[in-house]
Amino acid sequence: MAPQQRKPHVCRNPDLIRGVGKYSRSKMYHKRGLWAIKAKNGGVFPKHEKKAVAAAPTEKPPKFYPADDVKKPLVNKRKARPTKLRASITPGTVLIILAGRFKGKRVVFLKQLTSGLLLVTGPFKINGVPLRRVNQSYVIATSTKVDISGVNVEKFDDKYFGKKVEKKKKKGEGEFFEAEKEEKSSLPQDKKDDQKSVDATLIQSIEAVPDLKTYLGDGTLGLSQNMDTHIDFLEWLEPDMALKILACLDDLADLIRASAVSRYWQNIVVSNELSKQLCLKTFPQLACITHVIEPNHESSGVRDHLAFASLFRALTAFPQTYCIADPVSASSTDNYPRESIMNTLDPRDSIRNQGSYWSSKGSDDPETSETLIYNLTANLCVITEINLHPFQAFFELDFPIYSSRYVQFRFGHPKSWKDFSYDFMEAQECADDRFIWTYTSQLFPENRLQRFKLLEPVVCIGGYLQIELLGRVQKEAADDRYYLCVTHVQAIGRQLSPAFSVEFSEPFNSVSLKYDSKEFGLAVSSEYNGSLSTSLLPVII
Repeated sequence: MAPQQRKPHVCRNPDLIRGVGKYSRSKMYHKRGLWAIKAKNGGVFPKHEKKAVAAAPTEKPPKFYPADDVKKPLVNKRKARPTKLRASITPGTVLIILAGRFKGKRVVFLKQLTSGLLLVTGPFKINGVPLRRVNQSYVIATSTKVDISGVNVEKFDDKYFGKKVEKKKKKGEGEFFEAEKEEKSSLPQDKKDDQKSVDATLIQSIEAVPDLKTYLGDGTLGLSQNMDTHIDFLEWLEPDMALKILACLDDLADLIRASAVSRYWQNIVVSNELSKQLCLKTFPQLACITHVIEPNHESSGVRDHLAFASLFRALTAFPQTYCIADPVSASSTDNYPRESIMNTLDPRDSIRNQGSYWSSKGSDDPETSETLIYNLTANLCVITEINLHPFQAFFELDFPIYSSRYVQFRFGHPKSWKDFSYDFMEAQECADDRFIWTYTSQLFPENRLQRFKLLEPVVCIGGYLQIELLGRVQKEAADDRYYLCVTHVQAIGRQLSPAFSVEFSEPFNSVSLKYDSKEFGLAVSSEYNGSLSTSLLPVII
């Protein structure tokens, strides 16, 4: 049922003109029925009393009200728990203080107080450390023990070391401008007597042990200019055990930090070539390097350690860039130079309304492969990914893509560096047999624009990249033959020159790593390489 529509309000006495109604006053008196109301109330109109208005509040009520009207105090659930004493700290143990006024001093532990603090003393007569409280977090426990069975420490508690609170006197107007010198508070005589009584008994036990008094009073244990007089605690580890511990580190930054802590550990790292082993573990391609060339260090061990430590830093932290410099050769080219391999270095798909791409020669066999060889920007670099853009013919029906079925990548160097200025592109010759490929990737399926992320960063020693295109999928309608076409190629990675480079010797085909520490320092501190941190550089003590 449809809802009833409300009738619009209509005035009972509409205006004929402004200020003049249609009906007279007497007419409206009868029309409104006022006569009936008046007759009902004895000839008088009823009067209604005015409603009482609430009094305004004296204070403005708050805008927000609390959720709980009655405040309830929160219960403190924290319970005082006694501090547990370390197992290595027992009464009579000689401790080394690590912080505070007596940092580096050796002290004797007497007992643990109720607050959890340790009660220690030098004794004061031997090394100047009085009876005092020390937090066990700031001490090192040694294996040296002192017999304290005759020392009475029952009277010492936390209240014994408390300070008396004195009320400060209010300064008058005259004392405000003329401040009187405050007298220094002297130690009470009873505390001096307590120190002497503890020292007397304790020194008897110390003198009973040979060289113990000298051990406790021999200055502080810490770093100073005369480092040779101090003991390297890491030497307590046997060399085999220390080598086994250091060999477990899988980050060269941690290995550098460990070698900077101790000369003993540094000698183990350098003599066992741990930095080189870690480099070879992460980048197996570096195994062909036979020796390092660096003129600033005569010692071969230190030189190799610095070179491989810096090399690992460069391989993992140098900024990434495009690493292809020039094309070398293509296994075949259809229309040279219009469809040359040189076009693959231009990121544009077309130039002057013409496609920019490399095209192979046509083949009746779809299994025929093609190769493209490029020279990288440095003979030592690390490649992380390769981008390959196959050509799509927009001028043909259905816009076919002339891609391969699979793609494979290789890195290597020439077999011989002599007379390598031959122009293979101009001669349209394949240069595959002129190279030694030290790395071959797995097969990647390829049918569109793809980013081929290598499973692990690969070090290219020699500076040459080969892209092998396996299988063909598209025929050209004009001659019904299979073609492979590539529009653009990119190799992304880190180039290490001029800080690092490799040098090949022809007779024995050995590889030398050339390291320039000055160039490496400039590369680390330069503006474009601001993300590198110099705190992890190798340091030789």
